[in-house]
Amino acid sequence: MKIIILGNIGSGKTTILKKLNQNIHFDEVIIDEFRIKYGDNSLEGETLAREHFYSVIKENKNQFIECTGVGDVATKLYQQLKEYNEHILLLILLAHKEICLERIENRIWNIPFPFKDELLSSKVARIEKTLSLDAIKREFSQKGNLTIISKKNENPEDENSIIQEVISFINSNK
Repeated sequence: MKIIILGNIGSGKTTILKKLNQNIHFDEVIIDEFRIKYGDNSLEGETLAREHFYSVIKENKNQFIECTGVGDVATKLYQQLKEYNEHILLLILLAHKEICLERIENRIWNIPFPFKDELLSSKVARIEKTLSLDAIKREFSQKGNLTIISKKNENPEDENSIIQEVISFINSNK
């Protein structure tokens, strides 16, 4: 089973993933960890990080997969997962851009990424707009064996509710 966790920068993707993995022990596939390991702020480093990210995503392996869900990384991920004959839970975390920006305000930004010139506020606004267009749902709706959960994640109560819902889903689909 694959649990794909998508959302804006600062929407809580990594936090939710880490808390889920305390209860459900799946492999973690997080794009930013590959950027840290293989990236160097160049296009070549980003390409290498992405290649390694895609290469560890394997059919019939229990995995949490995390990325924003927009752009080239997401498009390639969708194409790869469409070929898999296993159940996928698509968890889309929604948080208003102001909340995302507040969460990342004091974050140490140590992730090598070649497009750092774009202001973070512009990037967050662009990602929020793309997520609100339901493009992700349309892209994935062609995939069989798919469940989509789209939830607001703006406070600790939202986070706890999401974690419980995903754990229940996983346990009922074992």
